[in-house]
Amino acid sequence: MTVIRRHPNKEFARLGKKRFEEIKDQFTEADKGNFLAIDIETGDYVLNEDEIEARMRLRELHQDAVVWVERIGYRALRSMGGRFL
Repeated sequence: MTVIRRHPNKEFARLGKKRFEEIKDQFTEADKGNFLAIDIETGDYVLNEDEIEARMRLRELHQDAVVWVERIGYRALRSMGGRFL
């Protein structure tokens, strides 16, 4: 499957962050850790504990969604290894 980008990377990130800023206050501590998939063009979103499931449910709503994902309560979507010594 070939992905065709409708937005340059910087514009995609700018729009995704903007959409998230518009709705982030709706979520509570109970939502922490869940994945939020946002269609940057429509503003529609899906919240789910599984990232792939959130993306798939959003694509069920909008087949051609341009999806930005945030993780509620975290600065990063995922972490890469590391440990405390």
